[in-house]
Amino acid sequence: MLRTLALALFLGCASSAWAQCVSKYQGQLVPPDGAPYAEDGPIGLTMSGNRAFCTIRAISGGNPIGCAQEFVRQPNGTWLPGQRILPPASLGNNKDHFAERLALDGDRLVIGSTELNLVWIYERNAGLWTQAASFGGQGTTSGSVSEFG
Repeated sequence: MLRTLALALFLGCASSAWAQCVSKYQGQLVPPDGAPYAEDGPIGLTMSGNRAFCTIRAISGGNPIGCAQEFVRQPNGTWLPGQRILPPASLGNNKDHFAERLALDGDRLVIGSTELNLVWIYERNAGLWTQAASFGGQGTTSGSVSEFG
């Protein structure tokens, strides 16, 4: 099934007293192209400061591919799409498993795939995200307790 993607974003307060904390609506994260997206598969979301990444399972050539879409919060509070990180060509037919897991810390983004037992590290320099490293979980087996990524 295909759908148009938009994520509503709510941020809670820093207090640990959840009963007294009211979430504040922060807007929607809407990809820039309006293209259809695959409905199945994990959706990841990670934030650091005024930057967020979410997993998008886009349709390319009739096949789903996983990608990580950047969003940047503007001074007026709206979120605008930034760079989209596509899976490496070396994944061949396994591109739908890219970006199953995401973690962002400042100018460093970790993209993982538990299905493929791989992790990619991206760093932001001069406003552009580039791959800095990648590594796999040798000795792990997909579907096992020791999944990597």
